[in-house]
Amino acid sequence: LTTYLSLPGKFMVLMPAIARHGVSKKITDEENRKRLRRMLSQIEPPQDMGVIIRTAGLDASEDDLRRDLDHLLELWQAIQQRVALAKAPCAIYLEGDLVVRVIRDNLTPDTEEILVDDRETFLKARDFLQAVYPGGQTRLSHYRGSTPLFHKHDVEHQLDRLIDRHVQLASGASIIIEQTEAMITIDVNSGRFRRKRSNAATILAVNLEAAREIGRQLRLRDIGGLVLIDFIDMEPADHRQQVEDALREALAADKARTRVVPISLLGVLEMTRQRVRPSLRGTMYTPCPHCGGTGTVRSRESTGLDFIRILRAAVEQNGAGVIQVDMSRDTALYVANKYRKTLAEIESHSRVQIEIRVREELGPSEIRLYTTDESGKTTLFDA
Repeated sequence: LTTYLSLPGKFMVLMPAIARHGVSKKITDEENRKRLRRMLSQIEPPQDMGVIIRTAGLDASEDDLRRDLDHLLELWQAIQQRVALAKAPCAIYLEGDLVVRVIRDNLTPDTEEILVDDRETFLKARDFLQAVYPGGQTRLSHYRGSTPLFHKHDVEHQLDRLIDRHVQLASGASIIIEQTEAMITIDVNSGRFRRKRSNAATILAVNLEAAREIGRQLRLRDIGGLVLIDFIDMEPADHRQQVEDALREALAADKARTRVVPISLLGVLEMTRQRVRPSLRGTMYTPCPHCGGTGTVRSRESTGLDFIRILRAAVEQNGAGVIQVDMSRDTALYVANKYRKTLAEIESHSRVQIEIRVREELGPSEIRLYTTDESGKTTLFDA
């Protein structure tokens, strides 16, 4: 909750409650910062309001900045009018919906076409472009084809590739991306790439290609936090410097703030990327309830042995009665066949009745064991 409001535009952010004009800290080149400050002073923003030029405004013209500022000032005036007329509680302003935000943050001069397959959304996008990006509406098209838009342009397949931990490079090399709670690790493998004459040249070429693709993958997957990149070991210091420069160049187009540490002698580079929102993987997927997100479950042999241990403990603590065991179908079949003799011995020696029940919702390593005493009371056994 804050009273320091900020209204983002395409090239700048308006902060009505803060009287400060400046340039995003992510624009580090001092010449560009001076040039943008001069342009900002020439468009004469209100002195009692804050205006910050975003990284997207790096290549904007003075007219682009003035148009963006006028749009934000009109928006702020409309908000103030709503404040004066509205009856609380009510929403005064909501940031633009997904389509508007995508156009605002990603439309660049080299964007060739914007396709929208919904009529209402198309009109909303057209109105936004007319107000903020005159001429941009000529690149906007209303898609009316019978084939679904995402299917026609293979978007679903590309999204699936962004979740895959294995990324194949054009040369035959590859990178492996592993996400954990603490960090993201990226491993570079040369694979079938053997085009250069010398081994050092081959390693450099692979690492350069991987560095460019890693910068792209971090941005597309929206990965944030600590990132460790294990490049193939490089002996020459100038080769390590070339790979660092290639990665920094690939990260230059990234709107999130990044910091890169030089490659160590072991070929490991450490970097951080600003965590703005959950990653693409975190948005599209939830951890598997059976493996807890590890990607592995216990083997049937290990699960069976664990079951016998828990069963003996339950018999020891609860004595006579009925023991009901819930398992997945595959685990139940394995236990019933592998431990048939053991189960019969436990029943005869301990005066208990063991019932194995199939529960389709359980994972292969999940076991729920219930004990029922002579009074009929059933209790989930905690091993």
